[in-house]
Amino acid sequence: MKVKCKTGRWVVRMAMWLPLVVLSVVAPLSARAQADELAALRKDFPGLTERYGARLESRTAHYIFAIDISNSMKQYEQTVRNSLISFVNAVPDGDQISIIVMADRKQTDFLDNIMCATLNDAVRRAIVEALRSPRFSFSKDGSDGYTMTSRVLEAMNAVGSSDLTFIYMLTDFEYWTSEHRFDKRAEDWASLKSRLSEKHRGSLCKYGIELNFDKVKHPEAIFKPELDMIFGQLDYRQASSATLLSQWFGHIIDNIRANKINAMLKADWKMFVDSVNLRAKVANQQLKFRYDGPDTALVNGCRIVSTRMGNSHFCQADSAAGKLGKWTELGDYNYKRTFLPGWKKIPADSAEVALQLQSPYRDEIALLQALCNEDVASPDAVRLDYSTTVPVASKYTWNAKWHWAWWLLIVLVILVALAALVYMLFQHPENRSMNIIVRRDYDSFNKFVTGMPVTIGHGGDLAVDGAGWRLRLEAKRYYPLFFWNKTGYYVTLEEGLNAEVVSMIDNRTLTSVNLQGTTLLFPFNHSCLNYVKISEGGTVSKIEVTC
Repeated sequence: MKVKCKTGRWVVRMAMWLPLVVLSVVAPLSARAQADELAALRKDFPGLTERYGARLESRTAHYIFAIDISNSMKQYEQTVRNSLISFVNAVPDGDQISIIVMADRKQTDFLDNIMCATLNDAVRRAIVEALRSPRFSFSKDGSDGYTMTSRVLEAMNAVGSSDLTFIYMLTDFEYWTSEHRFDKRAEDWASLKSRLSEKHRGSLCKYGIELNFDKVKHPEAIFKPELDMIFGQLDYRQASSATLLSQWFGHIIDNIRANKINAMLKADWKMFVDSVNLRAKVANQQLKFRYDGPDTALVNGCRIVSTRMGNSHFCQADSAAGKLGKWTELGDYNYKRTFLPGWKKIPADSAEVALQLQSPYRDEIALLQALCNEDVASPDAVRLDYSTTVPVASKYTWNAKWHWAWWLLIVLVILVALAALVYMLFQHPENRSMNIIVRRDYDSFNKFVTGMPVTIGHGGDLAVDGAGWRLRLEAKRYYPLFFWNKTGYYVTLEEGLNAEVVSMIDNRTLTSVNLQGTTLLFPFNHSCLNYVKISEGGTVSKIEVTC
């Protein structure tokens, strides 16, 4: 008895310490497994892990499963049950889960009130028990997609629900209720859209797993368009057999952390894309494109591969590198130019542009999408290469082969030439009235004349007694643009030895005139600037002309 008593006490003590021993072994193994998984992620995705790794450890996710448990899904029952149990056991503590079963209206609800349940060991046991109970039996009638969607939104809006949300809808998406039969239009789907909060839109991953998709008999009852209207485009995957469905579950279980990174990446990408402004314009015979977006490390440039205008105008660029916030020239805008100057109205059009966004994470994003089985064609996927259509506003553009600046220069030259010609035609220096005075020490000779030319001195129109010289004063007109020849009054020494043109301002000799030589006396409209000085036999003659 004594031995038995000791043995009993030993068994009791072992029973008390066993959970702690198990915990001390399992916990380090779990932590080590998480560390190994994170190390593997860092090896494959060094940049993305650096960007999201710190958030990954504290980032909780909410997994919402909406499962069709009608009779038509019976072949998937065991696969869904086993896969959900494996999924619940694989998800780390702190993450949340909601399980919605869908049948007819009164039977569509949360399985055993599993709504936004934060996972720990006790919650896992409760979920596993509910999944193994008869309540999770694919034996119901109906497929009330409207109520199912309402329950999904209810789970998302629950207090404490993580904004990083994964929605998995497993059904054939064919609406049927005992009340409305196949008439999905009897429901007010639009009223559900407003219940999706903004905090979830940027961190929402939604998948539609199509079961029995080849057995749908009422296409008009398919409610996928309504789901896309409420949540945004779902990523639809087809599972034609329980085996394929099991493989899909195994895939998402193995890559929970990668899926979290992918979800955070897609949320950041959506914020970037929603803020992007794409513009195109025609300027200086060039089709130009501008890509404006917020500062983000995800994108550091872009390359424009090709372009095409919609209304038969074509513009091709082999490859044009561009920067965010900068206009990038794509090539000549193709329209028939004329030789003569003129403006052409470019009608409103659209440009098709193929873009390659440059990102330091390009290779990692492609690998992550492959690992997460991400469909790059889905609307919410991160797409660095895509084509888009950008409107081009109507405008007038220069249509001549020569640049408008050359034509402007030509017009200015013509106007200046015409103005100079008109000026020359209307100026008449030869018809001006002039007073000519010849001053000597002892006398002076004066003559008022109208019209040119006139001779002064020996035998001239203005005779000077005893003069052995003769000057000819005449007006000459020159085209103003020939600036080296000035329109004005010129003096020619027809007789005599020498004459000088002297400034009336400072009595400085400006030029000398020899026999038969001609020089400018003063320009037209600048009279009394200069005079002619002639010295002969000790007599100095000073010839002044006043207009």
